[in-house]
Amino acid sequence: MSGFTEDEAAALRRALASGTLVVRTGEHEVRYGSFEDLRARLAFVEGRLVAATATRPVAGLATFRRN
Repeated sequence: MSGFTEDEAAALRRALASGTLVVRTGEHEVRYGSFEDLRARLAFVEGRLVAATATRPVAGLATFRRN
């Protein structure tokens, strides 16, 4: 599990869209120093959410024999 929720990512997206540097999720409020900081945080959270839901490939060895 990533420790992040889609609600957190949505709050970051809303802040970017509205042009504010303040993000509120539940009881927490965070003020980012710049839009670059906000964008970087959104990219980080989205990356963690994707990684948490992605399936990992299964590696194996296949052998073939002709009869």
